[in-house]
Amino acid sequence: MKSLVCILLLLETFFAIEQQVDRGLSQNEISQQLSSEDRRQNPPQTDTVRAETSTDCQLCFPDIHAALRELTAIVTEQKANIRALETRLKEELNKKNDEISNLTQSHVEHMRKENRERQIAFTAALMQSGSGHIGPFTTDITLIYRKVLTNIGNAYNPITVV
Repeated sequence: MKSLVCILLLLETFFAIEQQVDRGLSQNEISQQLSSEDRRQNPPQTDTVRAETSTDCQLCFPDIHAALRELTAIVTEQKANIRALETRLKEELNKKNDEISNLTQSHVEHMRKENRERQIAFTAALMQSGSGHIGPFTTDITLIYRKVLTNIGNAYNPITVV
């Protein structure tokens, strides 16, 4: 029972100190608040039990305060570690985003270059000049364009007819 009271008191004081450290209270203000909270939390007891409990708790108060200081230091260290990790992760994320952006941009440039190389267009006429009559034919024949006006990408060769 005594140990349970000490543990509960330890936990409550730890949370109270953590809140005050976050609010920026001094060590003296924290100690005063701890002693006033200790008085409030102890229920009315018989003199014998109260004397035993207060003796036991007075013996463990230095240990509790040392443990609280240690826990406060650990919490502060952990907060610093978390900030450092967040900073490092943000830097890594920015690097990865830059890499992805560069890869995407180079891929887009490569695709544009390929598309420019594949452009094909030609304009042709069946006769060199004038008008004439061609067809109808009863069989399939290959049309030979005699006059090539525009040939982008050398898509049509009038010699091979392809």
